[in-house]
Amino acid sequence: MTHWLVVLCLFSVFVRSFSENRVHAETNSLLESVQIGLDGTWKVGFDTTHRVVFSPAERNQTVELQLQTVDGDGVTVVYRDERWRVALEAGKPSDISLIARHGRSGRPIVIRVLDYDSKRVIEQHILTAEERGIAIPAEQPWVVGIGNRGMQLDTAGMRSVTGTLGDYSTSELTSATSIPESSAGFHGVDLLIFSSSNRALIDSLTQAQTLAISDWVLEGGRCALTLGTNAEAWFRVAPFARLVPGRFSGIADRCSPGPLESFLNSQSPLKPIASAMVQLDSQQVPELFGQTPERNRYPLLAKWSIGLGKVKFLATELDSDAIRAWAGQIALMKLLINDQWEVRSSSLKNSTVEDLSVQLNSTLDRYDELKIGDLTQMSAILGVLLLILGPIDYFLISKRWRKPRATWVTLLLVSVGCCSLLISLQRRWKPVSPNLNYLEIVNIDVESRRIQGHAYAHMYAGKRGEFQIETRSNPEGMLGLLQSGPQSESSRSSKRLPQILLDWFGQPGKSLGGFDSTIATDRILPPYEIVRSIQNSGSSMASIQSQWNSLGIPEAGTKAMECSWTDDLAESLDFSKLENIPGAVDLLNGSVTNALPVDLLNGQLLYRGRFYSLPLKIRPGERSSFSVAIVPKDLTRKLQRRINVDGKDQSVAWNPTDTSDVKRLAEILAFHRSAGGSSYTGMINRYLAHLDQSELLRTDRAILFAELEKPQLTWQIQRNGLDVETVRGTQATFVRIVLPVAKPSKNTSQKPDSE
Repeated sequence: MTHWLVVLCLFSVFVRSFSENRVHAETNSLLESVQIGLDGTWKVGFDTTHRVVFSPAERNQTVELQLQTVDGDGVTVVYRDERWRVALEAGKPSDISLIARHGRSGRPIVIRVLDYDSKRVIEQHILTAEERGIAIPAEQPWVVGIGNRGMQLDTAGMRSVTGTLGDYSTSELTSATSIPESSAGFHGVDLLIFSSSNRALIDSLTQAQTLAISDWVLEGGRCALTLGTNAEAWFRVAPFARLVPGRFSGIADRCSPGPLESFLNSQSPLKPIASAMVQLDSQQVPELFGQTPERNRYPLLAKWSIGLGKVKFLATELDSDAIRAWAGQIALMKLLINDQWEVRSSSLKNSTVEDLSVQLNSTLDRYDELKIGDLTQMSAILGVLLLILGPIDYFLISKRWRKPRATWVTLLLVSVGCCSLLISLQRRWKPVSPNLNYLEIVNIDVESRRIQGHAYAHMYAGKRGEFQIETRSNPEGMLGLLQSGPQSESSRSSKRLPQILLDWFGQPGKSLGGFDSTIATDRILPPYEIVRSIQNSGSSMASIQSQWNSLGIPEAGTKAMECSWTDDLAESLDFSKLENIPGAVDLLNGSVTNALPVDLLNGQLLYRGRFYSLPLKIRPGERSSFSVAIVPKDLTRKLQRRINVDGKDQSVAWNPTDTSDVKRLAEILAFHRSAGGSSYTGMINRYLAHLDQSELLRTDRAILFAELEKPQLTWQIQRNGLDVETVRGTQATFVRIVLPVAKPSKNTSQKPDSE
């Protein structure tokens, strides 16, 4: 009997070993390589591309992928996406791109390959140090170039003697395989410099990649276009061509370098350059004109806004032979990167400056119904307990009543009473129902008809448990009403699916929950899942939704979340007819109409550093008019809340520790640089820099900034599989409608429009 047991054990070990070897063989034959980020560089806390390349498969099979990492709190999170499915064909290589964000730079990143039918893990790959690439901090500026090698993007930066990072980090993309297929792959990039020099790259880009670049700019990205010899190939790509408000007419060789030399005060000569001839719209005024060999003028330097983003244009290639050999290239690079991201004020350069996201987290992490006992209260309770068990017990029970044996009973009663008191205080101070605080900022660009929203939320869990969280558009909100209305298919020119993506929210720094924190919370809290899927809402258009599963939160714990959503407006919505007043480029003439199906509250019209006050409530369809008779006020004074006292300006100082006014904080986040930037707040705004639209106020765009009465998202929360009633705490929803402003017409009236 013992003999057969030994044989059976050996046979089971052999079968298990054979099975593991077979799985190992399958693993080796599937994944070929994994490339993370852009040219191996990525930014902590931002969406990051992971390009997974499969080796030629031995047989046809369908697999799906999962990605495991850690969130901003250091908790293990597994990303799953319905679109992460690959049909492998025998003998053919395949690849797929995964989008996820990482909350730590040094924690393991795991990619799992599962059989689609059985859901069995057939490969688990932990990224090596080489595959992980270079992780840069969340607040570090990042410049990415697309073109040929040798763009010398870092020539304008300075490297600190004490640190390893310079003024900004750089990456150069020279092949189509390095370009993401989603605009989310460029999240974290502060400036994208595109050169037309690499024609092979332009010709090999897929439609998804070209849309990713153009969508990123339209959604608020900053781009420098340097177009020269191969500009024709660039303009043949429709998503690229729409980034330039003008018409391409050809290439001119051996253009005079004199205008560029003089503009940059260069003492070294520049060889003749090849330039793209672009006839810009009459709305655009170039900063510098070049000169062709025939002495014809053409726009050499220009800048404009497009969508929510900004573009700087240089009509020659940055990495051309003439520019690379020119000693003035450093000055040219400084010109291209100038003012592309917020810099610290001179008084804060040598000190540690916190990011505004830290204050936002602190503000949203306050709950009115939650009371936290401090050390003084605990000391008082302990003192009362010791007083009862000590002097009172001795003098009252033992001395006066002369019943020392009764102290056994009084000790028990006092202990039970104190425990009951603590339980009562715990229940009173710490509610059991979840509590949700959130801030929403919705951006609407009228010209591109795009809606882009961001919501930042903190949830107090109440009782511990495993939570499932999902966000939907509010049927009574702006987004829900617009989706229920008629929309033509032609209005969705970008062919993108509407999406509502829920993800975790972190913050830079070493504090608890910071990206540089060393606290390993994954040893305390279980892993959870972020699942994204394509769902049909009964209409012809589907949408991408996401939800959290198995999120473990301890008793009275909290969790920070971020939700972003995008959609398109219907073509029929008409918001404004605005134009400059002749002779006053910072004054407006015309009207603004509330074309939304919801009320706009406490509205302001912002333009070129000034603002016009609007009625406290603008109902749907109502209009406000402007003329030279209405004088706008200074926006910086309003944001800093300056008042004149005895002939002197006094502003309300910004308090980085103040967490009581989320609306005031939202106003600063939305226009931080207009408020004076770090010189006013003493904080830097880089992790949430995409919320700051101050730069659009320097262009020919006006912004209608107002509050919305109802939130645009609904949060569906379950605890341990059961729906729970969520208490709505601090909440604020703002909308920014970006409006075009035309040049003054010849028959401009100086009188207000009649109603």
